[in-house]
Amino acid sequence: MKKIKVLEVIAELNRGGAETLLMNILDYINHEKYQIDFLCYGNKKFDYEENVNKHHGKIYRTSPPYKIGMFNHISEVKKFLMLHNYDVVHVHNLFNCGPVLLAAFLAGVKIRIAHSHNTEYLDKKSMITFKKKIYYFLAKILLNLFSTEKLACGVDAGKFLYFPWYKFKVVKNGIPCEKYKFNPSLQLKYRNMFNFSDNDFILGHVGRFTEQKNHIELINIFSEVLKLRPNSYLILIGTGEEEKKIKNYVKHLKIENNVKFLGVRKDVNKLYNMLDAFVFPSLFEGLPFTIIEAQCNGINIFLSDTITREVDLCGKLNFLSLNDPTMWAKKICEIKVKNIHDDNKSYIISAGYDIMSTVKDIEFIYRGED
Repeated sequence: MKKIKVLEVIAELNRGGAETLLMNILDYINHEKYQIDFLCYGNKKFDYEENVNKHHGKIYRTSPPYKIGMFNHISEVKKFLMLHNYDVVHVHNLFNCGPVLLAAFLAGVKIRIAHSHNTEYLDKKSMITFKKKIYYFLAKILLNLFSTEKLACGVDAGKFLYFPWYKFKVVKNGIPCEKYKFNPSLQLKYRNMFNFSDNDFILGHVGRFTEQKNHIELINIFSEVLKLRPNSYLILIGTGEEEKKIKNYVKHLKIENNVKFLGVRKDVNKLYNMLDAFVFPSLFEGLPFTIIEAQCNGINIFLSDTITREVDLCGKLNFLSLNDPTMWAKKICEIKVKNIHDDNKSYIISAGYDIMSTVKDIEFIYRGED
């Protein structure tokens, strides 16, 4: 049986929401029926390269449109696609979906998929020049016109990227639930690993150090928590362009002994077990992957009310207004230390966020079945 050849196009393959979704799909899709390869920007090594290699996938590189221009990018991708004969091109680059999907159309690719993973521009607002606005407008027209399938992680993400007269499908950010459910032995193991006592209050956050994730507000919230519970610690997982700025801010507040920067981790699913609360004051999100994972683990979760309610799969999330860190701190400090986390696995599965449900939907789309 001939395999269906799929090219996933994404800027990078580091540890982020869309990237993790792709790795989950790669882990659970039927590799006897589908060949999954990747087209990324730049030449640097990515966090997930090892996993792609494990599944015999290939990672190809191309120049991003902001370096060579939209028309050169379209030409480069078209030549690549005509050389490799893919059945499906699935693009995850927000507005940069547009040039790739036009290239796929010109190369004769039958199934061309745009996938929205966010509800806002990823640039800092001060960086969105008039020229860039024109580019985004043209790219949005292209992605709407030349996609045969329009996907989104949630309703708000779909409304952001697609014109209202086009229908889109929500493909849920599925996770391997068994991997993320609470494990009390790992709670003890990891608290001991980081030398936390039974009375220490452990908060956590997983996310890239970008303006979107709002780490400054997160640090302000934690600073207020420390006033109420001096034996509190904040675990920060991730890297990014604002990491140095956040480290300097932590030093400025003189709370560096209580904030741990763990960088990129392969054991995030295990680290969730030691947390008492998960704090997520993002400015905007599509449908945050880490909130699905944290819910499955049963942690107390506090997040900004700018985030879609679609993400509340268990009816237990605490949505709070931004710019009031004192109020966040009071709410967070109401919970107990070293709690037994809720068993939310059944909620996640029944809501359709188990990875096998997602893979089933994706395989259906890759086969071109409506």
